[in-house]
Amino acid sequence: MEHNASYYTDLMKFCFSLPKIDLHAHLNGSIRKSTLYELLSETDREEISKLFENQMSFSNAFKVFSISSKILKSLEVLRRITREMIEDWAKTNCIYLEIRTSLKSLEGLGKEKYLRTVLEEILTGNNKHEMQTRLIISLNRCLPISDYVETLEIFKNFRDEKLRPLIVGIDYSGFEEEELHKYEDVIPIFNQFKELGLKVTLHMGESRIYQPLDFSTFKPERVSHTYFFKENECEEIMKNKIPIEICPTGSYNIKNLYSYMDIPFNNYHKKKIVGKDGEEFEYNLFCINTDDTMLFNTDLSQEYFEVALNFDIRKEELKQIVFNTIDFIFESNEDFRNNLKNKVEIFNI
Repeated sequence: MEHNASYYTDLMKFCFSLPKIDLHAHLNGSIRKSTLYELLSETDREEISKLFENQMSFSNAFKVFSISSKILKSLEVLRRITREMIEDWAKTNCIYLEIRTSLKSLEGLGKEKYLRTVLEEILTGNNKHEMQTRLIISLNRCLPISDYVETLEIFKNFRDEKLRPLIVGIDYSGFEEEELHKYEDVIPIFNQFKELGLKVTLHMGESRIYQPLDFSTFKPERVSHTYFFKENECEEIMKNKIPIEICPTGSYNIKNLYSYMDIPFNNYHKKKIVGKDGEEFEYNLFCINTDDTMLFNTDLSQEYFEVALNFDIRKEELKQIVFNTIDFIFESNEDFRNNLKNKVEIFNI
């Protein structure tokens, strides 16, 4: 649909000012490019610049990560990229952010120190900005189960009363074509995390070769991407009323699409579904997220803008999408949720 210049300007201003929520944002994929170039060697800067010149493919994304990870050598750098990420999201009028990262050992100090460092920066950011941030710990499907057990033990033994409540979930991610496990082998680990109060989100169908999940055996609180899911697989997510995390620019790039109309949002938006109980309903459990701002040269306002523009979504519906998203954030405190809902409700269109 054709629009004049003032329409685009007005829509972008609205998407910027709208109080927003981001439930899918990777710490290591959201490093400021200025920080990245400052800390990389000259050779690595040249190599990564070439990768950024073209549309970001799935294979090139992992090449970028292999280079960008070189800057993460110290807790000082970890503090910096966490602090800067929180600052960047707060500037886009994001009111609630869930950062996800896997635990690493830096400077030989162990993974618990990594966890504590990220959480300390989150707590500082929560006290400094109106935006509130929580942490999702990522488990890499390409690592052995012993790594998940180690992460589980770290969480079990993490007793800090101020920091522990900031951990709200577990993410299962990583390159699906090199996955080491069957779901039946890792579900017991997920369940142990759930027993300790965490919720689970799964990266699914991000590559052409992926492992299907029978939701009758395990039902995650959310799933993400589903780039290569077949129609019936998308329907299973909707029938089970599982919220889906949509990352518009990421899916546009990874699938090398010609149009935003082909991103997974189109698979879920306003779909009429017959649920497990036989009742028909309109699925509305989708949210708009950034994924990796460094990789895809985007921010949260831009993601909302692209969805609104390409799917001709009006301002009222954008606001409703944010409002609906609050029901499936991983922070479960009802007063906290109601406060977020109030911030969205009083926003004037």
